[in-house]
Amino acid sequence: MKNETNHSGTAAILSFLFCGLGQLYNGHIVKGLTIIFFTCLSLMANVFGAVMLYMYFKSGLPFTVLWSGIGIVAVGLLSIALIGVYSIVDAYKHGKKE
Repeated sequence: MKNETNHSGTAAILSFLFCGLGQLYNGHIVKGLTIIFFTCLSLMANVFGAVMLYMYFKSGLPFTVLWSGIGIVAVGLLSIALIGVYSIVDAYKHGKKE
């Protein structure tokens, strides 16, 4: 009998470390690479938003740059959180089935 808890737990931990790794571990290559791609896009949005905030405070750009930077960082953080939860739950569920 196969130890299902170990396999699903390992997949969930890998997805916790970086979104999509659990899917790759479970053999779902396309799904894992897609999750990694969108996680990287979210991380780049956070960097872009942080640069906008830095530019606002350092060079006195218009006030709209401040709110744009805050909005971009907020969307990036929210999307990383949602992708992360989805990745962990999906990796755990599919790890149990394997």
